[in-house]
Amino acid sequence: MGRPIGSAWKAWTGLGAVAGAFWILRMLGAQHASGFSYAWLDLYGYVIPAARFIHDELLAGRLALWNPFQFAGLPTAAMAMPGALYPGNLLLLAALPAERALAVSTVLHWTAAGGFTWLFARRIGLETAPAAIAALTFMLSARILSGVYQHFILTTQVWLPALCWAVHGVLSDGRPRWIAALAGTLALAFLGGFLQTFTYEVQLAALYGGFGLVWICTPGTRSRAFAHAALAGLMALGLVAPLLLPALEFAGLANRSLDGITLSEASRTSVESGQLLRGLLGALGGSAPGLQPYPWLVALPALALPLALCAPLARRTRAHAAFFGSMALLAGLFTLGAATPVFRTYYALPLGNLFRLADRMDFIYVFCAGIVLACGAQGLIDTLRLRTGPRAVGAISALLVLAVGGELFARSRLDIAHPVVLPPSERHVSLERAEDLRRSGDRVFLAVLPKLGTSERIFAVPDYEPSLPRAYADYFATGHPLWHGQLDLVKRPELLPLLDRMSVRLYGRAGTPRGESLRRAAGGRPSSPPFAAERPQATPRVFVATRVRVEPDPEQARRALLAGGPRDVVLDRDISGFAAQPGGTARLVRHDPQRVEIETDCAVPCLVVLTDLDYPGWQAELDGRPLEIQRANLIFRGVVAPAGQHRIVFEYRPAPFRIGVLASATTLATVAAFWGLTRRRARGTRTPRSPGHTPGPGGVAKW
Repeated sequence: MGRPIGSAWKAWTGLGAVAGAFWILRMLGAQHASGFSYAWLDLYGYVIPAARFIHDELLAGRLALWNPFQFAGLPTAAMAMPGALYPGNLLLLAALPAERALAVSTVLHWTAAGGFTWLFARRIGLETAPAAIAALTFMLSARILSGVYQHFILTTQVWLPALCWAVHGVLSDGRPRWIAALAGTLALAFLGGFLQTFTYEVQLAALYGGFGLVWICTPGTRSRAFAHAALAGLMALGLVAPLLLPALEFAGLANRSLDGITLSEASRTSVESGQLLRGLLGALGGSAPGLQPYPWLVALPALALPLALCAPLARRTRAHAAFFGSMALLAGLFTLGAATPVFRTYYALPLGNLFRLADRMDFIYVFCAGIVLACGAQGLIDTLRLRTGPRAVGAISALLVLAVGGELFARSRLDIAHPVVLPPSERHVSLERAEDLRRSGDRVFLAVLPKLGTSERIFAVPDYEPSLPRAYADYFATGHPLWHGQLDLVKRPELLPLLDRMSVRLYGRAGTPRGESLRRAAGGRPSSPPFAAERPQATPRVFVATRVRVEPDPEQARRALLAGGPRDVVLDRDISGFAAQPGGTARLVRHDPQRVEIETDCAVPCLVVLTDLDYPGWQAELDGRPLEIQRANLIFRGVVAPAGQHRIVFEYRPAPFRIGVLASATTLATVAAFWGLTRRRARGTRTPRSPGHTPGPGGVAKW
């Protein structure tokens, strides 16, 4: 069915109004719970700090490629999840403070979730009211709404209906615009940053493409449709290359390898069968994200089962109802985890063992169920149309939309306050003396909140990331493939010498129980507030080696490091051209996230060490000339400086990112040239329309 473009804009405007009203009533005008929850931790311990860092980097005229404030540095863009290269983040965070940008982004992405679902529902033949039911079911679902707390998931999963919409366009319409639409939605979903949900939605889109080759393509068009889909995939690869290539490099260096995780780890936080059944019956109203996380994630409208039973009545969409009903069933069983053969079968597939938390398939379940409900509403409307007049059909259609949308709106709430609704003094955990720490470059051990260092732009450990460079796991001997950055000094006091070598000098917040336990564990002298303890024996951020030992074996090197002094250095290979020089000096004069400048003064050639992570992409120069970086003390950067006074510059220039930018620019230029050529040809072959000409059903192109 086709409708004018104006009807699509009306639908998007209406859905945007619903999203805005939900934000106003449920966030700005509601009482919020206090205390710890995982939703609170995700928002204040990950999303907000990452957004602030990206915002600050954009204001400084840089993309957020490297974050030096986590451990000894991390490749922010390569890790994908912070969304440092997502176009929506770049536009909003360049224009607005982080908290406001995230609030605006949340409402826009809620709207996109509903808008693209509406477009897809209309494209498969559903009328306005059933399409609205599908849109509201997905847009007001728990996982989409909880994206306010997990923005990195929201920016990926909202592109699921857009992918299905674009796949349908490629299968049913040979025009190039659908190739571009599919490539663009694939690229945006990947750049959103959450690879787990991206994988799930691409797999669903691929299955839908296989279904569409049989049920949507007309005879003789299947080869063309397949070729167009493949071309869209190649275009998408070119568009995402600035993230894809660094991410592939990071995957080879990360503690979470492509070998996967155990079945028990993969199936953690699964939904219970009773919760899934009650959700199908619409019996889970009143839950909220963060407080009761799992039951409400699979809750459907109260009319779900009656409408689903009516789906076979809609003759035009029976095949779609059967396909999405099957997908909803499989996705629902998947959320139950290892208790079902569905999850175990998926886990046994290639790359099926990479991700954990089975309940993260819930957005697929709700989207597919929403399409089935919409088909059921269409079947009910078609049946009523045979027995009643158009006014009665219109009234019943409106009542169905109001019943579904009103119930979803009324029963959903947001229990954790977003920082944009809080006074500035309550928006984040602040730290005294942060400015002094920024100037000194000292690292601190904070056990307060993940990414507090990133928020305050101070160098801090420990931290949290779903995946970290394997060098850190080896350095701290964590012994766990799913180590996310936690360090417990109370249980592992043997970490102290390693933290000393990482230049961690200050420990804990004074006056707190955790700070006092850290003070006792650190064993240093008392510090001035806000810190509880100070270890003067900690290695400076940059220093000249006083003694050097070569030890290629990592275990032997680690033992030598622990046995040595604060300025002793262990190298993994023998190098010449320097001598240990106790009298040499090195001074940190500038430390931007992607550029570090050091001044050295040595009587003889010396080895200078910077206790930042040695990671591919970092390059060194001495007085403007290239300088080779040596790996020092297992994971840090060392360079040989000649005698005399010199300036050493470390700069982060990752080759995969630069190659990716070139590939992306080439892709865009090729697409633009092809588009210009086809437009020129179209003008040359266009024939005048006859007075009675109409371009398609209803006189408009099909959306």
